Amino acid sequence: MKIYANWRQTGRTIFEITPEEETQLLAIANSRTATAYKAQALLFVARGYEFAVNLPELDFNWQTAFKSQPHATALQDAVSIVSGFYPNPASHNVQLNYNLPANANISIQATIQLCNILGKPVFTTTLSGSGVYTLPLENFAEGLYYYTIVQTGNRQVLKEGKLLITK
Repeated sequence: MKIYANWRQTGRTIFEITPEEETQLLAIANSRTATAYKAQALLFVARGYEFAVNLPELDFNWQTAFKSQPHATALQDAVSIVSGFYPNPASHNVQLNYNLPANANISIQATIQLCNILGKPVFTTTLSGSGVYTLPLENFAEGLYYYTIVQTGNRQVLKEGKLLITK
């Protein structure tokens, strides 16, 4: 893996991956290649990502039956919030990489909601397309915040976590 070689050359560990490297690893992990399992393992250890494993069903006679599983469309598979807010903790700005692809028929959007320690929403915005969202922190008080990123429409939680703001 090219990313692994880059880490070794720069003397970093898997716990020090950048959002761009996390984006690349997620793309590999969501592919159907042999390398996908390595990327999934790295993301699990480094960031706590979990990936579904499709195991074959067992038939009544306890023999393995390989049945086709219904899969989501390629567009749904490509939906990802690539990283949590980075850097974390932060004092000035945080960034979020996201990939919400669109085609001629479907435009996928997601909503970010930031809540204070009491659970009161203090910030909400909507994302669409792909890119890096930058959130300036100068109007937020120092402290711990919880964020949830939800896909608009089906209300699927794409990412949730904590953000520590320091001044």
